[in-house]
Order: sequence, then structure tokens, then C-alpha cells
Amino acid sequence: MEFDAATLQPTYRLLIGVPGRSNAFDISRRLGLDDAIVDRAKSLIADDSHDLNNMIADLESQRKAAETEYKAARADTDAAQKLLADLQAAYTAFEKEREAQLAKRVTRPT
Repeated sequence: MEFDAATLQPTYRLLIGVPGRSNAFDISRRLGLDDAIVDRAKSLIADDSHDLNNMIADLESQRKAAETEYKAARADTDAAQKLLADLQAAYTAFEKEREAQLAKRVTRPT
């Protein structure tokens, strides 16, 4: 389950295959557990666990940035596709009008 790091609230998004970092220390502090106890508990955790948590947090941050960039690119692509469709419709209308004007000119006596 994904958590919002700022609020420590669940986002209710299930991320299959994506490891989550432990929020136990942050939640404990927020719930009012004494900082000395939390710091002592952190010191008992192996450095590898800290490194892993930091790596997971970094990957999570990169994933969110990539998702934001993807959504922006998707919106730009959708806008470009709409613009292309509008341009193609305008070009078709222009060509029809041009042909009509040319046909009028050819059939008009001089």
C-alpha cells in the first residue's frame, strides 16, 4: 500500500511488485512517542536496513517524478493530436473551398 510521505496517510493505491519503505519511525514520532526512544530504536537497526530504506525512498521519489512527467507528456500528446485533427479538418475545408472557387472561375465567361 502506498503512503503519502508528508502526511503518512495511505493513498489507497496498491503498488504490486514495488517495495515500500518502513514508516514506523515517522509514524511513532507523529503519534507522540518520545524522540529518544525512536532514536534508540533507529540505532538498533542495521546500517543495511537504513541504506535499503533510503534506496526505496529514492526509488519511490523517482517513480512519482516519472509518473508526473508521463502524465504531462500524455496531456501534451493528447493536445497535439487534437491540434493535428483540427488542422487536418481545416486543410480539407480549405481544399474544398479552393476547388469550388477554381471551378467557379473556369465556368465563368470572361
